[in-house]
Amino acid sequence: MGVTTFAVDGSQIFPSKDVAPLIALVQIGWFENPHLPVGTYDKDVRLTVMTPSELQVMRNGRSLDRQVSMRRFEMEVERLIEFIEEHPGRSDCLVFLDGSLVGTFAEAFDADCRAFYAQQFKNLLRASEDYRVPLVGYIDTSHACDLVRMLHCLESVPETTTLHDPQLIGSKMQWGDRTPLFLCDRPGDAWGQGILAEYEEQSTNIAFAYMKTNDNPPVRLEFPRWIYDAGLLDAVLDYIRGEVMIGAGYPYAIETADQVAVLQAEDRQLFFKVLQDWAEQSDISFRFSRKMVSKLLRRR
Repeated sequence: MGVTTFAVDGSQIFPSKDVAPLIALVQIGWFENPHLPVGTYDKDVRLTVMTPSELQVMRNGRSLDRQVSMRRFEMEVERLIEFIEEHPGRSDCLVFLDGSLVGTFAEAFDADCRAFYAQQFKNLLRASEDYRVPLVGYIDTSHACDLVRMLHCLESVPETTTLHDPQLIGSKMQWGDRTPLFLCDRPGDAWGQGILAEYEEQSTNIAFAYMKTNDNPPVRLEFPRWIYDAGLLDAVLDYIRGEVMIGAGYPYAIETADQVAVLQAEDRQLFFKVLQDWAEQSDISFRFSRKMVSKLLRRR
């Protein structure tokens, strides 16, 4: 009661070979729930059209789909930071990131792309710390091996590529149980440093724990270290347990943000129909495949 939870999710329409020149749509949606008796909450969306010129300028040898995904992530982080800045010093708030605060996925990308994701995570972590608003990265299905690697270094388990942290610890946990809190010091692979090396002062400030929230293996929770240092960890963990109870095993805030943000097949068709109508009215040359034109005509 009285704890405000906030989550953002996104969706996109990637550039299609059925449309020339290339164009894309990115939409984010958010859900803010103050958990008050009056039942007020905020659901809304924000969208942007990525124009042909923007896609071409950004391309730089990078796939168009990745460019769109990068824009979506940037918009999600910007909205999370907006919320944090609007609620300074509010330890009775909890901001959910649907995913990890450690962008290991970006290590396989080109250097500029990797630097982009590192910067986004730094911006988010710094905002949480500067404004003292709790943040959690929620990973429902984690394949992280931080604990497995640690135990291997201690010669407690053999080297393995098939065992993940949740498998290692899950069998002994009951609902609501959590592991101790650890600092993440994840190295890179054999070809280079991990992305944490690009987090600057935040590289040693990400903590994680595992919590049992449903019948599946435990979920991974990642936090800025300042939450622990400020003595807020237990309260934040209880906020998460409450959200999971409301969401039947998954945080209700994230689940609702996803419902708000998602673009369905009919939204895609509507977008291209609006685009077609606008192009005709503006005497702009957009080429649609006959297949897409047929679909648009049938949906008028």
